[in-house]
Amino acid sequence: MARLIRMKRILPLLPLALAVGCAFTTGETDLVSHAASGIDTTRLIRGDSASLQERVDSIGLRMAQLRGLSFTQRITASWVSRTNLPGLLDSIDNAGSDTGTASSALTFDELSYGLGYTASPRAYDSSQSSFYSSAIAGFYIPGSNHLWIVTDASIADMESTIAHELVHALQDQAFDLNLPRTTTLDADYAQTMLIEGDAEYTQMLYDRDAPSLAQIDASNDFLGMSALASILSIYYPDLPLVTTLPGFAPYYCGPRFVHELRRSGGWPLVNGFQGNPPKSTHHVLVPSDGIARSQFRSFDVNRPWTAIGRLEGWKAMGSEQLGQLMLGTLLMSWRINGKLGTGAGPDAWDGDHIWIWRKNSLHYATAGVFAWNSEAAATNFLTAWQTASAHAPGDFLFRSARSGSTTLMAWGRMDSSSLDSLWKDLQDTTPYTSIAGRTAAHPLPHVPVRPWGPRPRRF
Repeated sequence: MARLIRMKRILPLLPLALAVGCAFTTGETDLVSHAASGIDTTRLIRGDSASLQERVDSIGLRMAQLRGLSFTQRITASWVSRTNLPGLLDSIDNAGSDTGTASSALTFDELSYGLGYTASPRAYDSSQSSFYSSAIAGFYIPGSNHLWIVTDASIADMESTIAHELVHALQDQAFDLNLPRTTTLDADYAQTMLIEGDAEYTQMLYDRDAPSLAQIDASNDFLGMSALASILSIYYPDLPLVTTLPGFAPYYCGPRFVHELRRSGGWPLVNGFQGNPPKSTHHVLVPSDGIARSQFRSFDVNRPWTAIGRLEGWKAMGSEQLGQLMLGTLLMSWRINGKLGTGAGPDAWDGDHIWIWRKNSLHYATAGVFAWNSEAAATNFLTAWQTASAHAPGDFLFRSARSGSTTLMAWGRMDSSSLDSLWKDLQDTTPYTSIAGRTAAHPLPHVPVRPWGPRPRRF
């Protein structure tokens, strides 16, 4: 598994005055004495190491005050050119690689292709690499006490990036960002949305000179998933939505969740969630459910798959909780491909589980059980699924049905007899229990080769 990196993207100028990043900064005593020494901390000179460190020290004082946390160690900073950035990221990835990962597990680009997010097995991997290389404005590696700033951003973006990265430094020193706290792909994204949302939100306070809670307008200051998907399809028409939307969502949907947490219980409530993050992206995208830590249905992961198990060549690759963010991304990807618009995200989500099989590099099969908070919501989702799936990439086959407030789906690149076997197994039993999440081992990848996090360029 690649090392977790907290990054800042240079975002397109969307209808939102936010900016992003990750980093560590100096100890509070050092910062105070540094600021009091008479050194000019108001100037940032591109490429000049001394002025960069001075700004990190100075901005760190303000970020600690805004966030209500204290630095325990000084954060150092370095410049990196856009040209040298890919090599630096590769060296960080290689240093943090998990050599114990099973070689038979799917990579994230294979998973994206198998589930239908992309039209080719390498579309995610290749687009992600070029996207991140051009989008990163700065980043911080938890545990390093060091942040990096890319030299080609504007000075204003650099200042905002430093502010954002310093919040990550505060988070790391207070909550240890390297501490494992999740067990599913969905929960991984939820934690990322909380961590980046916290940094983005606090950076917004810095950029706006600490507005009061009453001055922040959630309806105008934050974007929802559907609006964000629509904008990304315009700015990045040639990239698969699975590359852009899950990467941008932490910076645009996450801050709203943090704002609602702060409105409900102040920074102590935000801190509580940092120590015990939400178990699903639904809890972030629907803040009222997140604040209440509402339960959702968790399905039996050990169900029998007798019929497909008898077919030659098919191998079970694992199972996962897909979650509202990735499920919505899938539907929106298909809708955008079909020029149908994005539609609404599945806010009525009440739990899911998917299982995936692989026959070879081109043939995948997926079965999914998705729970909704009412029969009407299940029917609405089924209609959206059937409409969107008609525009899925490649030679996909589909089967779907509703059972009460649960929808059953089987889809993938496979022949009709394989789909029949998978559908028979899926319909045989649909047990579930109502718990607030689950803990289970599964071999599907949780973290892409490069983590979600860098923020796209402002235009």
